[in-house]
Amino acid sequence: MATVSSRTAQSYGKVLMKRIFESFAAPIVLAASVLLTAAGAQASPGEDPPKSWRSASQTLSRALAPEWLVHPVGHPACSGTLIGARVVLVPQVCAWGEDRHQVAHSVRFFNNNFEASAKAIVIRGPREHFSVMLLDQDSGRRAAPLPSYWRASQLQEQLGSMTLFGIPPAFTGNVVKRSFEAGIPAVSDIRVPPWTHGSSPVYFRGMGIFQEDDGVEWFMGMVAHHRVSREHPGVSLDGADRSLYRQLLKSGARNDALAFAMKRLNPYERAAMDWGTDEERHRAALSPETFELGAFGNRGTIGSIYPRFNKARELFEFFRLVATDPQHRYGPLPSGSQDNAQWEFLGTDLPDRASASASFKSWAMDRAGGKVGEIFARWNERQHKIEYFELKQVNEQGLYEDIPADAPDSRHWAYRGADLPVSRQVKGVDCGGRTGQ
Repeated sequence: MATVSSRTAQSYGKVLMKRIFESFAAPIVLAASVLLTAAGAQASPGEDPPKSWRSASQTLSRALAPEWLVHPVGHPACSGTLIGARVVLVPQVCAWGEDRHQVAHSVRFFNNNFEASAKAIVIRGPREHFSVMLLDQDSGRRAAPLPSYWRASQLQEQLGSMTLFGIPPAFTGNVVKRSFEAGIPAVSDIRVPPWTHGSSPVYFRGMGIFQEDDGVEWFMGMVAHHRVSREHPGVSLDGADRSLYRQLLKSGARNDALAFAMKRLNPYERAAMDWGTDEERHRAALSPETFELGAFGNRGTIGSIYPRFNKARELFEFFRLVATDPQHRYGPLPSGSQDNAQWEFLGTDLPDRASASASFKSWAMDRAGGKVGEIFARWNERQHKIEYFELKQVNEQGLYEDIPADAPDSRHWAYRGADLPVSRQVKGVDCGGRTGQ
């Protein structure tokens, strides 16, 4: 991974230098400045104090613009981000207008000035609605890297810096990330000065919010409102993943829906960290759709969720890995929409981040060493279903009895049902159980 990441980082650095110094035949000079607000901005513990950013003029070549950058969308001050072969995320107002009448029927990629027809789809988020511009054909462009649920959680815990990028103007300065609330990037400590269009200032919308990690800029959200403010820092996909997945399926974009689900769930990413080569780790992170069930020698990580297309029902089903053999290998998925000793059937709706990221132990693999409060998944042989139990008590030696075969509770165990318990403290995230069965 180190070799691939280093090469990626060097290539990325060269591209940025070229963006600054190269121009095309008729140079477009785009002004960019990011100002950290001094008033009321207090650095978090262990975080660098706010810095003031000076204005810088930059010349950007269309040929060197990111392939995922879309501009304009419905309005000169709007842009979008390509997150799939045909899926472009934009602020809702850029696709539908203030009066809710559709204003965007096409998108224009800044790179090579490529234009594609599209239809607008409203996606309902927990706080902010946004839109998807679904292209009528594969753009043939590399989409912005979309982090999995697991990687997004790791990125948010890092509390590093983020990057705003949009055209015009082009924002390439780092932004200090203070915290996350309901998965929404808190960039409220910055102010973006308006882009002057004629005599009227235009506050740019649709800037992509990216976080760099190991040489990759991961798409985390976008600026939706007329200006960056404390009240409306941005929009992320957290809490709206299911809505986006459902709308893609409803629009007949089955392949796009599956690709999106694979990127968010990415069952191969954590498995690749244990058993993959450097190249496989890199591919699993950036292109999970290139792997099939059985990758890495049928070895998987407990808790990973795999999709399967049910031809008879004409829909996708999702299964969670809850047990493996001693060599960490798993067997085939159940023949029907049901559980077996290794797989839990989750239904036909895309699992959300809270459910996909919840931790538990496998009773079949790790019976010893449990701690009070931990959740264990157990296959009920008599009822043919996966059940969850919480360890609530141990004896003086830290030991406990086996999970009861028939009774729901015992002295050491509390029955928690057939759905994995999920924290309800994740604001804006749908924490429902199995759906669509």
